Amino acid sequence: KTKEMVAFLDAFKLSKTVLMVMGNDDVKVIRAAANIPTLETIPVETLSTYEVVKNAVVVIAKSAVEKLEEVYA
Repeated sequence: KTKEMVAFLDAFKLSKTVLMVMGNDDVKVIRAAANIPTLETIPVETLSTYEVVKNAVVVIAKSAVEKLEEVYA
């Protein structure tokens, strides 16, 4: 839910633009983040340098880190 996503952002004091990189297409997370203008969610496959640089904070899910390690390790 959007309320839980806002609580997550508040808990970590993330008030600037946030990029959330996910390892899978979790529809619930995407839907919850859609109503928050400072939060953008993308799958790890579409991660680019531009996306990282244009956002103040990058949050990467554990499953996304594992996929990055497979590709770049």
